[in-house]
Amino acid sequence: MYMEDKMPLADGYTYSLDSSVTGINNNALIIGGSGCGKTWSIVEPRFLATRHGSLITVVSKVRIMRKYAGFFRNRGYKVRVINFANPGQSGCYDPMQYVKNDVDVFNLAETIVMADSRKQYSTADPYFDNAAESLLAGLIGLVREMEDPCFAKVLDLLDGLKIKEDGSAIKTNLDLLFSRLKAEEPESSALAYWQTFRVNPFKTAANIISTLKACTDKIFTSQIREMMGRGWSVDFTEAGKRKTVLFVVVDAVHSEQHTLVNMFYNTAIQELFNYAENMPDGRLPVPVSIIWDDFAVGARMEAFPQYISIFREKGISATLLLQSLSQLRSMYGNSAAVTIVNNCDTQVYMGGMDLDTADEISRRVNRPLEDVLYMPVGKLIIMRRGTLPVFAGRYNLNRDPLYQKVTKDYESQITGLKEK
Repeated sequence: MYMEDKMPLADGYTYSLDSSVTGINNNALIIGGSGCGKTWSIVEPRFLATRHGSLITVVSKVRIMRKYAGFFRNRGYKVRVINFANPGQSGCYDPMQYVKNDVDVFNLAETIVMADSRKQYSTADPYFDNAAESLLAGLIGLVREMEDPCFAKVLDLLDGLKIKEDGSAIKTNLDLLFSRLKAEEPESSALAYWQTFRVNPFKTAANIISTLKACTDKIFTSQIREMMGRGWSVDFTEAGKRKTVLFVVVDAVHSEQHTLVNMFYNTAIQELFNYAENMPDGRLPVPVSIIWDDFAVGARMEAFPQYISIFREKGISATLLLQSLSQLRSMYGNSAAVTIVNNCDTQVYMGGMDLDTADEISRRVNRPLEDVLYMPVGKLIIMRRGTLPVFAGRYNLNRDPLYQKVTKDYESQITGLKEK
């Protein structure tokens, strides 16, 4: 039986993560402008206070991963690293490895084609995006029936796809593969997706291919393709079975990674949900906390509002770091943003210049707007369901003896590497 971990939020304010004791969920929303110290005063103290549950966390500073990897190993954790910033130094994530049924096939295709959040609000004709989804779903379905399926094979098929005019429709160099699939698996949904593409006239088909390649080329760089071809893909259920920390390293500058990172998180949630469903009590044996830095900057996860509403019953929790509520509404729309906020029983406001956010917080804590908008740097407000708001100073890591030791050990490690 695993004991509960703690959630330090401010100097003098550390809370239990045992929902049976607190009566509330462990989802936390951390709001603060750039440079306010969300990582230093919220995420790193959380690392130090984690002894029993598993963590999946995105970090944009590789030094954070290096600093805490050894620390967690010394606590008996299995440490995994997926490095999207430097795929050559990463474990493998291949989204194809988690495609189990026809629904997964189309969901993966839709996620890739609709990765650009601007498409959610575009007034342009959606025909080519819809057709690109069908084409990609057909290719994914085809590869799924092959030996050793991987997403790199899907991309290779797309790169090599050739078409020529055939009356009012087209012929392609993949027709023979789909004919074989029809003979072996006549009920395969890939055939229907492929036929939807196949009946288009030449110019339309060429535009569909161009639309799809524009989506895939942006996400799947040559380095990412190499990473996906290594044959091993991370086992997300490991975090629910034993103490595990999975660091997801991203490049804060290159936004094209956001789609793949959010696909990664979406897969992680689905795999953990499915694993929990197979447990006698419907919960993970080891609770898993997922920490999202810059949650509302990346690609939109369509199902996230539904996910977060049932995290607690599965033994999962989320800590979402945002710069403002306006940022969240822009990414998810007002209705979905409200659902996400309402499912976070702990919320922390660390200041910022967004007027709409400050106004909402002022109403929530029943304080004048200027008290919130001009809150001194280093101060924060803690709001937890069922209790009055707390005004406090942010957690000071420099006074934490354990942090001092971790920092000293890390600096010694860096010094040793430089001397070599």
